[in-house]
Amino acid sequence: MNFKAPKHQSTKLLFKFLIGTIFLFNYNCQEEDIIIPEADTTEITTPSTIDNTQARYNVTITNWERIKNDNPKLEEKVNKYSLSSITTNSRTTSETYGFSIDETRVQIIEIDSSLTTYTFLVERDIYTPNVLENYVFKNFTNGTYKQLLLTYNYTVSEDGSVVFDTNYLGIEVIEDENLIVARGSCGPELVDTTQNLTCWDVHCTGDSHPVGEQCGCTSASNTCTPAYVECSLQTIYTTTDTNCGGGGSENPNGTSNPYGTPSGGGNNNPTPNIPLIDLMFSNLIKACINDPDDTDDVIMSDEQFNVLTTLGNQTNLINSYLNENLCSVEAQAFTLLAIDTLADNDGDGQPDGEVDFEENIIYDNSLNNYPCHKLVIQNAVGVCSPLTQGVLNAFETNDGTNLIFEVSNSISGNGNTSSSSVYDPNTSTCNITIRIRQSYLENATDLSIARTVIHESLHAMFVYMFEEGLLNSSDGTPLDGFENLVEAHINYLGGLPSNLGVVHHTLMTDFVEDMATSLSIYASSLGYTNSFNFYKNLCWSGAMLNTPTFQSLYPQYLNPSDATNNPSNVNPSWLNIVNTNAAEQDNSTYTFAHPNGTTYTNSPLGNAPNLNHPCN
Repeated sequence: MNFKAPKHQSTKLLFKFLIGTIFLFNYNCQEEDIIIPEADTTEITTPSTIDNTQARYNVTITNWERIKNDNPKLEEKVNKYSLSSITTNSRTTSETYGFSIDETRVQIIEIDSSLTTYTFLVERDIYTPNVLENYVFKNFTNGTYKQLLLTYNYTVSEDGSVVFDTNYLGIEVIEDENLIVARGSCGPELVDTTQNLTCWDVHCTGDSHPVGEQCGCTSASNTCTPAYVECSLQTIYTTTDTNCGGGGSENPNGTSNPYGTPSGGGNNNPTPNIPLIDLMFSNLIKACINDPDDTDDVIMSDEQFNVLTTLGNQTNLINSYLNENLCSVEAQAFTLLAIDTLADNDGDGQPDGEVDFEENIIYDNSLNNYPCHKLVIQNAVGVCSPLTQGVLNAFETNDGTNLIFEVSNSISGNGNTSSSSVYDPNTSTCNITIRIRQSYLENATDLSIARTVIHESLHAMFVYMFEEGLLNSSDGTPLDGFENLVEAHINYLGGLPSNLGVVHHTLMTDFVEDMATSLSIYASSLGYTNSFNFYKNLCWSGAMLNTPTFQSLYPQYLNPSDATNNPSNVNPSWLNIVNTNAAEQDNSTYTFAHPNGTTYTNSPLGNAPNLNHPCN
C-alpha cells in the first residue's frame, strides 16, 4: 500500500463535520424525551413499611382453560352466549366493541361469598399508547352476571415500571353476546383508589402439564412455569353499583331478564379492581415483530416470546423502544438480539447480559462477573463529549448496526475492535464487537479502562463510517484525508495486505485531544482533579506509540546515537508517557533512574474497580 501523508488538521475537521452532518449536529447529552402528560399519582408505601394488618387481596392468576375445568357451569354460560368458540390464538372477540380478550392470563378475585371477578386483558388491532383496557366478568353466586370494560391511563417511568393515574377509571357496561351476555340497567362508578398488598397465586402452565395444573416443575425447566405466590403493592380501584337495578338473571326458558333485581345481584357491592397489564407489552412486541402483513424475515420464536414474558420492566422498555422506532425492521432485529442477551440461560435468576436500548449497545454476559468494571465501561461510553456522543449517535441512528462489549481471554492487546461488522442471521443485524482482555480488566485502574473504551470506540466509529459509505464522496472516491483508511478496509475485505491497524492508529493521532477531553470529563465526574496533560499522555497508548506522529513528537532518544551508545538516556517526555500508561495499566508504581541524575516516578492516579458490589 502506498501511504499518503496524513492531512491531520483538515481530516480532523472533516471528521467532525461528518459527525455533525450525519446526526444533525445532535450534540446534546440529555436525550429528548417524549413529552407525556404527568399522571396524578398517590404516594406508594414501600413493602417494608406496610402494616400487615391492613386488608390484602388474594388473587389467582390462571387461564381460561383451568377456569372451565374448575367451573363447568361458568363454561356453559360462556359457551351459551359466545357466538364463536375459543380460538386457537387464545382470543375471544367482541364484534360489537371491536376488541379481543386474551385468555392465557385471567385474574380471579374472590370478593366474598357472593361475588367473584374474572379480569381479562383487552387487545385491539390499533393500540393506544398509555391506555390499558381490561374486560371484567362479575359472577354473582345467585346466578347473575355483569360485564364491564375498564380503561386505565398509565405512564412508563425510566426504569420501565408502570405508574397508573389514580384519579381516572373509565367504566363501560358491556352488552355483547359475542363475549358473555350482560345484565343490568346501570353502570358502576369509581369511589376510591388505594394502595394494597396483593398476593397472586400463579398456577403452573406448560406443554408437559395440563393447563393450570399445580405442578412441581423448577424455574430452570423448559416445559413449564412453576406455581408460585407473589406479593406486591398494587393500585386498587374500588367501584360500586350504587342505585343500580340489579345484576340481571336468567329465566328458566333461557330468555334474558335484563332488569331483574334478585337478592345479591350487584346493588351496593364495593368491588376492588386491580389493573391486569401482565403480558400486554409482550403481546404488543410479538405483534410488532410477527406481523403477518410484514414481508421481512425477522420472526420471534416461541422460545424468545417465553423469555420476553419473564423480563418484567425490561419488556415495557422494549415496547417503548419499538414504538419510538416505528417498529422498523432494524428495531425488530435489535429487539431479538436484546431478548437473547437478557435471557437467564444460567438459571441464576438474573439476565445474562445488559442492553442499552437508547444507543443500540449490548453488554455481553461475559461482563456479568465484573459488575464494577462494566459500570466503568458504561460511564465511559456515555461521557458527555463531542467524540463519545458522536459514537453513540452513530449506533443509535442506525438500528441495523449494533455495538457489543465483551470480555475476552484470547486477545493480546488490552482491547480489540472487530475490523468489520459481522452479520448475525438470527437477528438480521450487523454487529461491531469491542473486546477487553480479561487479565487487563482485572488489574487496570478505572482511568486506564475508560481510556481503552474510548480508544476502541473510535476504532468502531471508523469501521461504521467506512461500511456506511460515509468516507466517500458522491462520485465514490474517498474523501480527502481518508484515502488510506478506505483503501486499507477495501484491501482487508479482499484478503489483501492492508496494514489496517497501522492506518487506524495513524489516523487516531489526530484525535488525542478529543479522546483526552472525553477521558477528563469521565474522570471529573468521579472527583479526579488531574491535569489535562495527564489525560493526553494516557491517550497516547498501544500501537499509537509506533506511529510516525508520536515518534516525531516524542522520540525515544533525543540523540539517535543514544539508542546504541547510551540506551538508558531516554527522552524524559517519552518516558513519562510510557510509564504513565504502564502505571495505570498494571495499577503499579514505576521508577526510572535516569542518567541525568533524576529518578522519575509514575504512580497510578486512578483506582482499580472492585470485583464485586459495592463499586468504588
